[in-house]
This record gives sequence, C-alpha cells and structure tokens, in this order.
Amino acid sequence: MNVGVAGGELGRQRSLGGQARRTGRPPRVTREAILETVLELGIDKATVSAVAERVGVDPSTLYGHVAGRGEMVAAAAEVAISRVRWRGQPADGAAGDGWSAGAALGPAPGGELDGVTSGGSPDDVPDDWRGFLTSIAEDLWGMYREHPGLAGYLRTTDVPSPTLLTLAAGAVEVLTSRYGLGCRWRRWRSTRWATA
Repeated sequence: MNVGVAGGELGRQRSLGGQARRTGRPPRVTREAILETVLELGIDKATVSAVAERVGVDPSTLYGHVAGRGEMVAAAAEVAISRVRWRGQPADGAAGDGWSAGAALGPAPGGELDGVTSGGSPDDVPDDWRGFLTSIAEDLWGMYREHPGLAGYLRTTDVPSPTLLTLAAGAVEVLTSRYGLGCRWRRWRSTRWATA
C-alpha cells in the first residue's frame, strides 16, 4: 500500500489556497548574502570556495544561486556600482535616471571629497565641464577604494557593466546638453576640415 509515501508527501507539504507549499528549513544562504560576501572579501579575492566558507555552506550550495565565479563577481560588481551616490544626483533618486534627467555631478556638500557616500543635489553642479569630469573621476576612485579588485575586474571583463554604461551615457548627455561640449567639438571639427 502507498499510504506511507502519500503520508510522507503530505508531511512535507501543506495546502494553502489550493497550492502546495514546501515546509522545512529556510534556505541557509541567499543570493544577496553571497554578493555581500564577495564585496566583503574583495572582488579580486572572491572564489566560490572562499565565499562558501565565509557564509558557512558547502561550495555546491552556492551553485543554486549563481552559475559560477563569473556570474557571482559580475553581479557583485553591479551591486557595488549601483550603490555609489554620484555627486549631483539626488540622494533619493527622484530625478529618474540621474544625470540624463537633468541632474549632474558636482562637488560634495561642503566641498569635501567623501567618495561613495557623497551625493549632493543637482544644484551642486560645477560651472565648467572640467569640474564635472573631475567629480566623476573622484567618485570612481572612491568606489574603487571601497571595493578592491573592482577596477581590475571592470578593465578586464569581456562584458561591460550595464549600470556603468548607463552612467557613462548620462555623463555624455550632460557634457553635450549642459556644457555644449558636443557642439564645440562639431564646430572645431568643421572648421578644421574647412581649413585642411
């Protein structure tokens, strides 16, 4: 008789509104915990075995959340990049996608360089494009200081960061719309070709 098998199955599942739900232990690790551990260890030092050891699970357990080291590091890099509060962007993200929505990088409040924790208002935008680009560079260096190995990873990966590409496109938009850099380039190029 299959009563034992059916009874065992009923013991592992509970009916909720017509849907079966598994009961038992909650997952021992989450994808978020894995990515946080990668950032704690440093992207350059994060291996599947090192991360598994740090979170207290067998390395095979991680493969239920990530396909391997490549995916794990790429996802952690995206988390690190998305956490940067670029100066000139509202802290609450109210300006949509940041720079291209009219906000731009600017000096940190009080003129201090505080790297990844900055995040002034759109009114903190420099008057010139050099100041704008300097702000971007300072925030990038702050991000790289906070996350060892991230710069090397981004430089050598075959797949560019979608978040970083979006930020770069926004920065180019600000350079052309606010500072008129694209217009100056077109004028310079057209006068150069006309005299050549």
